[in-house]
Amino acid sequence: MSDTYTEKTGFLTNMKNSITGVFVGIILIIVGIGVLIYNERKNTINIKDVKELRDTYTDIKSDTVDKEYDGKLISTSNTLTFADEELKDTVFNISKITPLLTRTVEVYQWEETEESSGDETTYKYDKKWSNEIIDSSKFKQESGHENPKNKAYDDTQEESKELKVGAYRLSNAYRSYINANNEITDLTGATIPEGYKTYNKYITNSKDTSNPEVGDVRISFNYASYDKVTVLGEIKGDLLDEYTTKKKSKIVYLVEGEHDGAYVIDEIEKNNNIWKWVLRLIGTLLVICGFTSFFGPISTLTSYVPFFGKVVKGVTGILGFLIGLAVSLLVIAISWIVFRPVLGICLLVAVVLLILLAKKITAKKQ
Repeated sequence: MSDTYTEKTGFLTNMKNSITGVFVGIILIIVGIGVLIYNERKNTINIKDVKELRDTYTDIKSDTVDKEYDGKLISTSNTLTFADEELKDTVFNISKITPLLTRTVEVYQWEETEESSGDETTYKYDKKWSNEIIDSSKFKQESGHENPKNKAYDDTQEESKELKVGAYRLSNAYRSYINANNEITDLTGATIPEGYKTYNKYITNSKDTSNPEVGDVRISFNYASYDKVTVLGEIKGDLLDEYTTKKKSKIVYLVEGEHDGAYVIDEIEKNNNIWKWVLRLIGTLLVICGFTSFFGPISTLTSYVPFFGKVVKGVTGILGFLIGLAVSLLVIAISWIVFRPVLGICLLVAVVLLILLAKKITAKKQ
């Protein structure tokens, strides 16, 4: 069940907060514009990198090391092999023949969220499992919501010393693509510390697992399980390593299953596009929030006037959104216009239309 605490703030405090918000808004705008510029620059590089990969790669077999392809970009499929020794969590005596074994330690804790409405701010406190310690000393109402200062055990990660695909060794750059997404559910033979017990896939000290208390700990283990994989990289003797593009990007990739190089490059392009739109959205939201905060003092001044305050808040919110969106599109257009003039010009036209719309709304309200 949630616990709440509501705090009322006066006019002077609200004005102080809204004025402070203006300065925070400036920082948000600068950061947002920086994110957008970086993203568009990175995106143009990614497009050229992907084209280079498509024009350069060769699909090969990896049963034996072929010196003919030394120094070249290749794609190959084979069984992912690794050192046969078991990876072991020595504290809990959990072992598995796997390329990656992880331990995750979660603590049941309080979490604070806040919501503001007018001159009231409500702080909500809920309990959750988290593998990161939540600092309760920063809570508005710490009393009754104290969290532990540290964890009884740390998260750990054990890795196989060597990874191979066919006859080729994989450099450490490939390890980031190995995920421990399989749960260890059989804890038979595990070392259980005093005061702990096993419950489903967890080792826990909860007295009542259906109703844990703040400070309770639960520990779980995961491992990676792979058979056939496809890798993309540059051959360096018997080692597969990062390929450096003409734009100095470091490219290396691993996917599960047997595929050709075209599929792998499609996956790279797909991931690039996802991150492109994620960063565009983040940058745009930062800019919009920044401009919206500029109208904070006006909204605060008028918030004490019935009905009129809500109208002003709504109008300033729309204006902040339109101006922020226009500036974001302008930054994207300028970033792209050198590389894709048609797209850049279309975005500039959209910016002009947004500015005209903002002016029209302002004129009507006045």
